[in-house]
Amino acid sequence: MAAVQPVVTPAWVVGLFMTVGVLFVPLGTWLKLKYADVVELTQQYEGSGTTVDDCSISEANEGKEVKFSIDKDMKGPIYVYFELRKFYQNHRSYVKSRSFDQLKGGVPGAGICSPLESIDTLDLNPCGLVANSMFNDVIVVDSAPEPYESLSPYEYMDEGGISWVTDRDGDFSQPDGFVRAECAPSVSCEDCLGSAAYSDCGSFTDRTGTSYKYWYPDEASTQYLYETYPNVISPVDGVTDEHFVVWMRTAALSTFRNLYGRIEHDLVAPAEITFNVTASENLCAFVCASLTSANDADWPTHGSGP
Repeated sequence: MAAVQPVVTPAWVVGLFMTVGVLFVPLGTWLKLKYADVVELTQQYEGSGTTVDDCSISEANEGKEVKFSIDKDMKGPIYVYFELRKFYQNHRSYVKSRSFDQLKGGVPGAGICSPLESIDTLDLNPCGLVANSMFNDVIVVDSAPEPYESLSPYEYMDEGGISWVTDRDGDFSQPDGFVRAECAPSVSCEDCLGSAAYSDCGSFTDRTGTSYKYWYPDEASTQYLYETYPNVISPVDGVTDEHFVVWMRTAALSTFRNLYGRIEHDLVAPAEITFNVTASENLCAFVCASLTSANDADWPTHGSGP
């Protein structure tokens, strides 16, 4: 039996294209108008090609001011990104070098994190190229515009809720055996954590002034994430830190942006907002900071993730 083949006539083709046009031309017009409402400001502060002398960080751990002059109103939420160029997270060997079991608190399989499983005599937790090449510059609001000068930097720019809910709630957990508890600095490890087995615990006070005691298993033979990035990752958060969670969702292209924080307040022009950037290590890649505001309540926002 001969196969049934539709006859493509000129009228059928013209009708199809007209139908597609009727559907997509208005959609494209709507998207273009919405895009015109987006306000985006970008400032390069590090890397090859930096042309602004007073916005270049040349030494590790050197803080620099990055100023944005607001000449058009920006409606909150305003998203703060960092951007990297010529950073190839899409390389096969790079993407494979991680242990999903370890990131969930378990034990990595043999060789799964190759070629970066340990440093000298210390096992890395987490291991792998992705986890141990994290962007670790620190970006803090140094000067908030009126009328928010009284807010602390961490109150003005929220660094929580920047990762996908499915990532932070199901894919990242502290190592099995990790213990932490909130207690005053004067309280002993045994009393705070409930056992003499934790007598060699550590103490940590976060940016809000809350004090904790914490204990990691096998710490003498393991380098944990907070030890790899002491200026970025707190020992009580470890692999659940949202900046780390965002970084572990690798990019498909060599130029990419990751969400760093969110400002819920409107910025009314003219205004100026200043960030203090501390470079934890020198980067050969292009790095910039970016502010983005949709300026329209109907424009889709990030919702559950960046």
